Formats: sequence, C-alpha cells, structure tokens
Amino acid sequence: LLRLALRPRGASHTTTIETAWIVNCTGPERDVTRQSSPLVCALLRRGLLAADALGLGVHTGPAGELRDAHGRPVPRMLALGAWRIADLWESTAVPELRQQAADVAERLSIELAPGSAACARSLGGTPS
Repeated sequence: LLRLALRPRGASHTTTIETAWIVNCTGPERDVTRQSSPLVCALLRRGLLAADALGLGVHTGPAGELRDAHGRPVPRMLALGAWRIADLWESTAVPELRQQAADVAERLSIELAPGSAACARSLGGTPS
C-alpha cells in the first residue's frame, strides 16, 4: 500500500490516506523536471521517475511501465500518453492513445484479478 499526505487546494490541513493505486492526471506538460506537482517532484527526487535527456517525457518500458533513474521498471507504476513520447513517439494521436489505454487496462485487469499476487498485495494479504 502507498501512504499519501494530501492537502486539498486552498486548504491548510493535510489528510493521510492509504491506497493501492494512484492515477496521475497532471496535464500535457511532458518535461517532468518543469512540473510543480508535488507527486511528480517526489517521484523524481526519489529516483522513481526518470526524465529523458531532451525533456520529451519519461523513460518507460514496452508496456508503459515507468523506469527509475537506473532504468529498472518501477512496480505498479504505468504511464500512457504524452509522458511516453521519449520512448514511443506516436503517443498523442487517438489510435495510439486508445491502444496504450487498452494495454494498461488489460495489465491492471490481470494484476487485480481475484487470486492474483498483485491483488492480494493491494488488499494487504498474501496470494492464494
């Protein structure tokens, strides 16, 4: 599980939640080193996200898995769309976006299927 400290826009207090998944919808800015999102900044600082040298996006594997600062896949962290342009140039056209979304959805459905190891981990248990 992931523990997140959230502060709603305009609020002065933070709330802590635990979750198995995060969906980041930060918008079209591809150069992650220029983003002000606390989540993106924390991922970069911890080396869990690797910007490409040209600022086109982030490094990803063939299935959209994020690559860390050492080029290793980061478990349960996937990207689709503009962030993938560095490794998969056609990542803004509708047919390619549709395919990337379908690939991510298929991977999540397999990982979260009842009885899968990922599903058990996300629920705090052990695989059956």
